[in-house]
Amino acid sequence: HHLGCGMYQHDISQTKLTASLDEIVVECVSFVGVNVNTCSEHLLKRVAGLTATRAKAIVEYREKHGEFSTRLDLKKVKGIGEKVFQQCAGFIRIYMAESASASKKSNPLDATNIHPESYKAAGQ
Repeated sequence: HHLGCGMYQHDISQTKLTASLDEIVVECVSFVGVNVNTCSEHLLKRVAGLTATRAKAIVEYREKHGEFSTRLDLKKVKGIGEKVFQQCAGFIRIYMAESASASKKSNPLDATNIHPESYKAAGQ
């Protein structure tokens, strides 16, 4: 897929254009978050704390074990320790299908930008 940036895009340094577009994607990911159950590796690696290797591990884990039920499930993925989890958790979203949420334990706050460390305060 290609993104059209107007008829003068070729007059801009392709390196600078690529870097600028990448920064915008990172900004959008930080603002909106990503659905970890549908997100591609390409987008996951732009989440704070996630590298290309960790993003690949998340997708492989999801393909092998099925959808994540909670953000805490991310800690089961190789390479996602407490430090990485703290960095990325607020940008990860988990939207469970109603049929799945009945059979799996889920937390509605996992679909928000509220960080897991603030769940207790959010519930008060």
